[in-house]
Amino acid sequence: MKKEKDYINMMTLGITSSACISTLVSLGLYRERIRKHRKNLTKFNDFEKMLLRWIEIRQLGKSISPYFTDHGLYKIAIYGMRAIGECVENEMKSSGVSVEFGIDRNHNDMYSDIKVYSPDDFPKNVDVVVVTPIYAFDEIKGSLRSRFDGNIISLSEVVNDVYLSYFAR
Repeated sequence: MKKEKDYINMMTLGITSSACISTLVSLGLYRERIRKHRKNLTKFNDFEKMLLRWIEIRQLGKSISPYFTDHGLYKIAIYGMRAIGECVENEMKSSGVSVEFGIDRNHNDMYSDIKVYSPDDFPKNVDVVVVTPIYAFDEIKGSLRSRFDGNIISLSEVVNDVYLSYFAR
């Protein structure tokens, strides 16, 4: 009888331990998922903030182009030629800043007024590369740095600098 009781207690302890371990592992996985979701939310919030600031600049009848001319950057390339890249390109028209070309991983699928190159093979004859996917700026900059030793800036830096010049007085 005692052996049976000891056996049942050991089985109960084993099952309880397994359930606890399984719960802890599940909680760890959920924590990781939550951390990733928070990181993505921060990225989207930063992107939204940048877009809203850019809209405010445009509502004043102003442009982000003075950032480039004030810094002596007259020949630019745009990394990320989807909708935001096209907006940057359009805003530079008749500004004294020349968009020389675009850079995009999907360069073969792009329709643009300018030539779009692969990030692995693009001309180096520009003053700066402006990165439009701001949420991946560090990764993109690191990747481009091995092929381009010029200026690489985030569109967010451009917009924030111009925004502060108008609104932080």
